[in-house]
Amino acid sequence: MKKIVNLTVILLFTLCLSACGQQSYREQFFKNRPCKAIQFHCLPEAQSQQKNLTVAKQTPEKQEMDAIKQHKTERMYDEITQMLDIYYPDFWMDKDKAFQMAWVAKVDEITKRYYPKRSRSALEKMVLVCAIIGSDFEDKPELDFIVKRLKGKEFRSAAGFILDYLRFEVLEKDYNITGTQYNNWSLRGAGTGMPPITRHIPDFDDEWLPDNPDENKVAVYLDTVREGGRKNYK
Repeated sequence: MKKIVNLTVILLFTLCLSACGQQSYREQFFKNRPCKAIQFHCLPEAQSQQKNLTVAKQTPEKQEMDAIKQHKTERMYDEITQMLDIYYPDFWMDKDKAFQMAWVAKVDEITKRYYPKRSRSALEKMVLVCAIIGSDFEDKPELDFIVKRLKGKEFRSAAGFILDYLRFEVLEKDYNITGTQYNNWSLRGAGTGMPPITRHIPDFDDEWLPDNPDENKVAVYLDTVREGGRKNYK
Protein backbone atom coordinates (compact mmCIF):
# COMPACT_ATOMS: atom_id res chain seq x y z
CA MET A 1 0.00 0.00 0.00
CA LYS A 2 2.82 2.35 0.92
CA LYS A 3 4.51 1.66 -2.44
CA ILE A 4 1.31 2.53 -4.30
CA VAL A 5 1.01 5.80 -2.38
CA ASN A 6 4.64 6.66 -3.10
CA LEU A 7 4.23 5.85 -6.79
CA THR A 8 1.09 7.99 -6.93
CA VAL A 9 2.91 10.94 -5.33
CA ILE A 10 5.82 10.58 -7.76
CA LEU A 11 3.45 10.40 -10.75
CA LEU A 12 1.53 13.48 -9.67
CA PHE A 13 4.79 15.37 -9.08
CA THR A 14 6.04 14.39 -12.54
CA LEU A 15 2.81 15.50 -14.18
CA CYS A 16 2.98 18.79 -12.31
CA LEU A 17 6.53 19.43 -13.50
CA SER A 18 5.51 18.60 -17.06
CA ALA A 19 2.57 20.99 -16.96
CA CYS A 20 4.60 23.77 -15.37
CA GLY A 21 7.33 23.34 -17.94
CA GLN A 22 4.98 23.60 -20.92
CA GLN A 23 5.20 26.91 -22.73
CA SER A 24 2.05 28.93 -23.33
CA TYR A 25 1.37 29.93 -26.91
CA ARG A 26 2.16 33.52 -25.95
CA GLU A 27 5.69 32.48 -24.88
CA GLN A 28 6.19 30.54 -28.11
CA PHE A 29 4.80 33.39 -30.19
CA PHE A 30 7.22 36.04 -28.92
CA LYS A 31 10.23 33.71 -28.72
CA ASN A 32 11.82 34.68 -32.05
CA ARG A 33 10.51 38.22 -32.44
CA PRO A 34 12.81 41.25 -32.23
CA CYS A 35 10.47 42.86 -29.65
CA LYS A 36 7.04 42.33 -28.10
CA ALA A 37 5.36 45.61 -29.04
CA ILE A 38 2.66 45.49 -31.73
CA GLN A 39 4.57 47.74 -34.10
CA PHE A 40 5.72 47.05 -37.62
CA HIS A 41 9.43 47.03 -36.77
CA CYS A 42 8.78 44.16 -34.32
CA LEU A 43 7.41 41.89 -37.06
CA PRO A 44 9.95 39.41 -38.47
CA GLU A 45 8.97 40.53 -41.97
CA ALA A 46 10.24 44.04 -41.16
CA GLN A 47 13.77 42.65 -41.38
CA SER A 48 13.24 41.24 -44.88
CA GLN A 49 12.34 42.49 -48.34
CA GLN A 50 9.26 44.24 -46.94
CA LYS A 51 11.37 47.36 -46.43
CA ASN A 52 11.44 47.76 -50.23
CA LEU A 53 7.66 47.48 -50.61
CA THR A 54 6.29 50.10 -52.97
CA VAL A 55 2.90 51.10 -54.32
CA ALA A 56 2.15 50.00 -57.86
CA LYS A 57 1.65 53.11 -60.03
CA GLN A 58 -1.38 53.52 -62.23
CA THR A 59 -0.85 53.60 -65.97
CA PRO A 60 -2.07 56.67 -67.91
CA GLU A 61 -4.45 54.46 -69.95
CA LYS A 62 -6.65 53.70 -66.96
CA GLN A 63 -10.28 54.39 -67.79
CA GLU A 64 -12.27 56.88 -65.75
CA MET A 65 -14.31 54.28 -63.86
CA ASP A 66 -11.17 52.40 -62.92
CA ALA A 67 -9.63 55.66 -61.74
CA ILE A 68 -12.66 56.39 -59.51
CA LYS A 69 -12.57 52.88 -58.09
CA GLN A 70 -8.84 53.17 -57.48
CA HIS A 71 -9.33 56.51 -55.73
CA LYS A 72 -11.93 54.96 -53.39
CA THR A 73 -9.64 52.01 -52.70
CA GLU A 74 -6.67 54.25 -51.95
CA ARG A 75 -8.79 56.36 -49.62
CA MET A 76 -9.88 53.19 -47.79
CA TYR A 77 -6.27 52.01 -47.53
CA ASP A 78 -5.23 55.41 -46.17
CA GLU A 79 -7.92 55.26 -43.49
CA ILE A 80 -6.91 51.72 -42.55
CA THR A 81 -3.29 52.81 -42.11
CA GLN A 82 -4.58 55.39 -39.64
CA MET A 83 -6.69 52.71 -37.96
CA LEU A 84 -3.57 50.75 -37.08
CA ASP A 85 -2.13 53.66 -35.11
CA ILE A 86 -5.41 53.85 -33.16
CA TYR A 87 -5.45 50.17 -32.23
CA TYR A 88 -1.68 49.81 -31.87
CA PRO A 89 -0.13 53.23 -31.02
CA ASP A 90 3.02 54.05 -33.01
CA PHE A 91 2.56 50.94 -35.13
CA TRP A 92 4.17 52.48 -38.21
CA MET A 93 6.97 54.42 -36.49
CA ASP A 94 9.19 55.74 -39.31
CA LYS A 95 7.43 54.04 -42.24
CA ASP A 96 6.23 56.56 -44.84
CA LYS A 97 2.70 56.68 -46.24
CA ALA A 98 3.65 54.95 -49.50
CA PHE A 99 4.99 51.96 -47.58
CA GLN A 100 1.95 51.87 -45.30
CA MET A 101 -0.43 51.89 -48.27
CA ALA A 102 1.50 49.14 -50.02
CA TRP A 103 1.46 46.94 -46.92
CA VAL A 104 -2.31 47.31 -46.55
CA ALA A 105 -2.67 46.54 -50.28
CA LYS A 106 -0.70 43.34 -49.75
CA VAL A 107 -2.97 42.34 -46.86
CA ASP A 108 -5.95 43.10 -49.11
CA GLU A 109 -4.64 40.57 -51.64
CA ILE A 110 -4.39 37.99 -48.85
CA THR A 111 -7.89 38.84 -47.62
CA LYS A 112 -9.40 38.28 -51.06
CA ARG A 113 -7.97 34.75 -51.14
CA TYR A 114 -10.19 33.83 -48.21
CA TYR A 115 -13.02 36.31 -48.78
CA PRO A 116 -13.58 36.43 -52.58
CA LYS A 117 -16.29 39.07 -52.10
CA ARG A 118 -14.19 40.89 -49.55
CA SER A 119 -15.97 43.50 -47.43
CA ARG A 120 -14.19 46.44 -45.86
CA SER A 121 -14.87 44.98 -42.42
CA ALA A 122 -13.14 41.71 -43.39
CA LEU A 123 -10.10 43.63 -44.62
CA GLU A 124 -9.94 45.68 -41.43
CA LYS A 125 -10.01 42.55 -39.27
CA MET A 126 -7.36 40.86 -41.43
CA VAL A 127 -5.14 43.94 -41.17
CA LEU A 128 -5.47 43.86 -37.38
CA VAL A 129 -4.55 40.16 -37.40
CA CYS A 130 -1.56 40.68 -39.72
CA ALA A 131 -0.33 43.54 -37.55
CA ILE A 132 0.16 40.91 -34.84
CA ILE A 133 1.37 37.89 -36.82
CA GLY A 134 2.76 39.52 -39.99
CA SER A 135 1.54 39.53 -43.58
CA ASP A 136 3.82 36.58 -44.33
CA PHE A 137 1.95 34.14 -42.06
CA GLU A 138 1.00 31.87 -44.99
CA ASP A 139 4.70 31.03 -45.44
CA LYS A 140 5.24 30.01 -41.82
CA PRO A 141 4.50 26.37 -40.90
CA GLU A 142 4.07 27.32 -37.24
CA LEU A 143 1.12 29.53 -38.21
CA ASP A 144 -0.57 26.93 -40.40
CA PHE A 145 -3.44 26.75 -37.91
CA ILE A 146 -4.33 30.34 -38.91
CA VAL A 147 -4.55 29.35 -42.59
CA LYS A 148 -6.65 26.28 -41.75
CA ARG A 149 -9.02 28.40 -39.68
CA LEU A 150 -9.42 30.90 -42.52
CA LYS A 151 -10.14 28.08 -44.96
CA GLY A 152 -12.71 26.49 -42.66
CA LYS A 153 -16.48 26.43 -43.12
CA GLU A 154 -16.89 29.49 -40.89
CA PHE A 155 -14.66 31.60 -43.16
CA ARG A 156 -17.03 34.60 -42.96
CA SER A 157 -16.23 35.14 -39.28
CA ALA A 158 -12.86 33.38 -38.98
CA ALA A 159 -10.76 36.56 -39.02
CA GLY A 160 -12.79 37.96 -36.13
CA PHE A 161 -12.36 34.75 -34.10
CA ILE A 162 -8.61 34.74 -34.83
CA LEU A 163 -8.32 38.38 -33.78
CA ASP A 164 -10.11 37.71 -30.48
CA TYR A 165 -7.90 34.68 -29.79
CA LEU A 166 -4.69 36.62 -30.47
CA ARG A 167 -5.79 39.65 -28.45
CA PHE A 168 -6.78 37.55 -25.43
CA GLU A 169 -4.10 34.85 -25.39
CA VAL A 170 -1.10 36.55 -27.02
CA LEU A 171 -1.60 40.25 -26.23
CA GLU A 172 -3.27 39.49 -22.88
CA LYS A 173 -6.08 41.97 -23.52
CA ASP A 174 -9.11 41.78 -21.23
CA TYR A 175 -11.47 43.56 -23.64
CA ASN A 176 -12.21 43.24 -27.34
CA ILE A 177 -11.92 46.08 -29.86
CA THR A 178 -15.37 47.43 -28.92
CA GLY A 179 -14.53 47.51 -25.22
CA THR A 180 -16.54 44.39 -24.33
CA GLN A 181 -15.05 42.08 -21.72
CA TYR A 182 -13.54 38.81 -22.87
CA ASN A 183 -15.33 36.00 -21.05
CA ASN A 184 -16.62 32.49 -21.74
CA TRP A 185 -19.52 33.99 -23.69
CA SER A 186 -17.73 36.59 -25.83
CA LEU A 187 -14.88 34.15 -26.53
CA ARG A 188 -17.12 31.26 -27.52
CA GLY A 189 -15.73 29.72 -30.71
CA ALA A 190 -12.50 31.76 -30.62
CA GLY A 191 -10.35 28.83 -29.49
CA THR A 192 -11.56 26.33 -32.09
CA GLY A 193 -8.57 24.90 -33.99
CA MET A 194 -6.16 27.22 -32.17
CA PRO A 195 -3.42 26.43 -29.62
CA PRO A 196 -4.88 25.98 -26.11
CA ILE A 197 -5.87 29.15 -24.27
CA THR A 198 -3.80 29.25 -21.10
CA ARG A 199 -5.19 32.43 -19.52
CA HIS A 200 -8.09 32.26 -17.11
CA ILE A 201 -11.31 32.96 -19.00
CA PRO A 202 -13.75 34.93 -16.82
CA ASP A 203 -17.14 33.33 -16.31
CA PHE A 204 -19.98 35.41 -17.75
CA ASP A 205 -22.33 34.60 -14.86
CA ASP A 206 -19.92 35.20 -11.98
CA GLU A 207 -17.12 37.45 -13.29
CA TRP A 208 -18.85 39.70 -15.81
CA LEU A 209 -17.58 43.27 -16.11
CA PRO A 210 -19.32 46.18 -17.88
CA ASP A 211 -18.01 47.57 -21.17
CA ASN A 212 -14.86 49.67 -20.90
CA PRO A 213 -15.16 52.81 -23.08
CA ASP A 214 -11.40 53.40 -22.87
CA GLU A 215 -10.86 50.10 -24.72
CA ASN A 216 -13.41 50.86 -27.45
CA LYS A 217 -11.02 51.53 -30.32
CA VAL A 218 -13.76 50.92 -32.87
CA ALA A 219 -15.62 54.01 -31.66
CA VAL A 220 -12.50 56.17 -31.99
CA TYR A 221 -11.89 54.86 -35.50
CA LEU A 222 -15.50 55.40 -36.59
CA ASP A 223 -15.71 58.85 -35.00
CA THR A 224 -12.47 60.26 -36.37
CA VAL A 225 -11.28 58.33 -39.42
CA ARG A 226 -13.55 55.83 -41.21
CA GLU A 227 -15.19 57.47 -44.23
CA GLY A 228 -14.34 60.89 -42.87
CA GLY A 229 -15.45 60.13 -39.33
CA ARG A 230 -18.92 60.25 -37.80
CA LYS A 231 -18.12 63.47 -35.94
CA ASN A 232 -18.00 65.30 -39.26
CA TYR A 233 -21.68 64.51 -39.80
CA LYS A 234 -22.93 65.86 -36.49
